[in-house]
Amino acid sequence: MTPEDPQTPRLPEPEWSPAQWQPEPSPAAPPRNPVWSGTDVALIIGVTLLITLILMLGAELIWMIAHGLTAPGTLRIPLLATSANINLMIVMQGLGFAAGVGFCGLLLHRKYQAALGPAVRWRVLPGRKMLLIVAAGVGLSFLAQVLEPLVHAPKHVPMDRMFTPHTAWVLAVYGVILAPVLEEFFFRGLIYPSLRRSFSEGMTREEARRWLPYFYVLAAVVGLGVAFRYLAQQVQHVPAGRMEEWILLGAMILAAGAVWWVRLMAAGFRLLARLHAPELLSILITGVLFGLMHSSQLAGAWGPVLVLSLVGIILTAVRAWTDSLIASTLVHATYNGVLFVMLFIQSKGFHNFHGIH
Repeated sequence: MTPEDPQTPRLPEPEWSPAQWQPEPSPAAPPRNPVWSGTDVALIIGVTLLITLILMLGAELIWMIAHGLTAPGTLRIPLLATSANINLMIVMQGLGFAAGVGFCGLLLHRKYQAALGPAVRWRVLPGRKMLLIVAAGVGLSFLAQVLEPLVHAPKHVPMDRMFTPHTAWVLAVYGVILAPVLEEFFFRGLIYPSLRRSFSEGMTREEARRWLPYFYVLAAVVGLGVAFRYLAQQVQHVPAGRMEEWILLGAMILAAGAVWWVRLMAAGFRLLARLHAPELLSILITGVLFGLMHSSQLAGAWGPVLVLSLVGIILTAVRAWTDSLIASTLVHATYNGVLFVMLFIQSKGFHNFHGIH
């Protein structure tokens, strides 16, 4: 039988396609954790504060008109510390922060196609861990009470004036339910993972240049704030202090050297990234920022601020250990809850706050 014989069986030719001769594609890079950038966090916080400020000032103006406080000689700006409208201000603050959370969810969905809950690690832990976390919150509150006498604390702080029989229950609901959720969202949900990635990867000059507009905006906002405060002092016939001049000078320096500030910030992040301790650095700095955020409520006293910074560090460590924002929120809520229970007992059911610090 010859090869030309038609009866000779033919082997099937192998099938092939041009794709078989192409190099195998490289595996896709893992998604960044977190998906957002530091400038996204700055934008979210800025929008949140702006919405909150508009709501609070708008509500305050309506309150003043309703109570006839807009006549010459009766205007008082701001009225945030008066007990008559403190409940309204608390509600407006809660609405403003909630609007910021909604804006964050919209930004993540439109820009990164990411869902808000999974992105900030809002996940439930097993029941046994949840009980352990509640116990940690109780222990943390007692630890803060033990440390308080050891640090220098003023006899009276601005927060003391907020507590009256008419405001205590609103403050309790806000402090135990809303404040832990909202504060944990911004500090442990957004700021902490963003810092962790920056301390791990560093910051390029291109990334630093994206921060430049934020420095200019910050300087402008500070300048407008000083102008508003000066106007309020003139209306109330209060002499202006030198503090406003120093703040305004700082805003001018911030704007004039914005290019150099962002370069310095990038160099700082690159230097810290070489320490190879992103988790530790992000936990410490997030906790300190948490303490500083409450400094205005504590008259800037370093002792209470230091205690709250330690509380913030522990809350961030819980978030890092469990990889769950719900965990740190539950510790935070339990911590505040124990303090309000103690205050309830000391004030005889929120009726007598005389002498209570």
